[in-house]
Amino acid sequence: MNKTVCIIGLGYVGLTLAVAVANAGFKVHGVERSAHIRDAVARGHAHFSEKGLDQELGKHVDAGNIWCTEELPKPGACSIFVITVGTPLTKDGAINLASLEEVLRGVTRTIHDGDLVILRSTVKAGTSRSIAKRMLDESGRDYDLAFCPERTLEGKALLELSQLPQVVGGLTPRATENAGAFFARISPKILAVDSLEAAELVKLVNNTQRDLMFAFANEIAEMCDATGVSVTQLIRAACEDYPRSKIPMPGPVGGPCLEKDPHILAEGLREVAYVPQISLAGRRLNEELPRSSITRMGKLLSSLGIEDMRGRKISILGLAFKGVPETDDLRGTMAAHILEAARARWPNARYCAFDPIVQHDQYSQFELDVCPTLQDAFDGSTLVIIQNNHRAFNEMRLAELMTRMESTALVYDYWNLFDTATVPRQSNRHYAGLGNTHRVSAQVNID
Repeated sequence: MNKTVCIIGLGYVGLTLAVAVANAGFKVHGVERSAHIRDAVARGHAHFSEKGLDQELGKHVDAGNIWCTEELPKPGACSIFVITVGTPLTKDGAINLASLEEVLRGVTRTIHDGDLVILRSTVKAGTSRSIAKRMLDESGRDYDLAFCPERTLEGKALLELSQLPQVVGGLTPRATENAGAFFARISPKILAVDSLEAAELVKLVNNTQRDLMFAFANEIAEMCDATGVSVTQLIRAACEDYPRSKIPMPGPVGGPCLEKDPHILAEGLREVAYVPQISLAGRRLNEELPRSSITRMGKLLSSLGIEDMRGRKISILGLAFKGVPETDDLRGTMAAHILEAARARWPNARYCAFDPIVQHDQYSQFELDVCPTLQDAFDGSTLVIIQNNHRAFNEMRLAELMTRMESTALVYDYWNLFDTATVPRQSNRHYAGLGNTHRVSAQVNID
């Protein structure tokens, strides 16, 4: 096995994999078209936040085990090619395979007999066979092709690459065996499946199942708001010491995977005349959450006597798509959709945000003012929206911070980080959570 591996695409998936592969004793030739990312890698720094990643990356860059170029290596320099480029959705909701196809054209000109090509980008079922195989066949080479889905948790990817089993599905038994032998160097267990399509579906099924689980939790929250029940109390009572119920707490569902993988799953299945109805229903419910929750916030504010938000301050706490494990990733963040719904309802309000780790220069893409501290976010706000569950929000002194808000104000917490029964009222300042508006509703007579 050639000890130099070519990893194409050094985003969140590719860069963590590069470090894991280097840790296993390989040299890694990274290929990345973004000059910003190439420059960061050359300095031994990741372009995103993940605990421990910079230290490991810097060590391998200094030792000459990881390097990065814009162009593919010369033919013969590598015998293993791992493709991890992004596959976003287009505006009409279809998967965009342009980057993947561009990379495959380059690999077709580079591979030799016996080389192994591993697809790790998320694709719809059938892509490896109908597109990758067709393009690679043009090389005339006797190559191996496998699909090996990435299933790590962002923020813990480096750790999970050494802990999770690796699913491997090859075009041929030889391809499955060779891809399995490669990943056995970094993964504790290899799960071989008998086709490219089965491996492609694993990632989509995993993420769609998670999306559905969160969608049901969000539907429970809506039930609770409708009936005046506490969602935290309900879920705790339904699950505690009851082995057949594992319901998560509700909250915004986004990110670079969950927001798109159910759509990619459905797109591939449509080509075989199957529509995954439950999967799509869950995705639609999660996509509707920003609009329905902003409507609920509007009713609560109206009941407090606040009809006109012109010039009033609305603060968003958390711009990254999630807070635990912490990340600065803004791809697919529900903050964008929550802001869109808020601006549609309150176009003349002032919007600002605070995020514990997102760099301030990133706020401009949301057209937001920067709040350097939590105190700044609460100062003079009429509405504070807790958008993600970063530990900084869980640990904040909420009652004290609420005294800095307008005399009549609302904190709306998508994650129910605080117990609504124990948050003291500050004059006419109220705290409510997703699925936990019953106390405010009772106090201000909202239906």
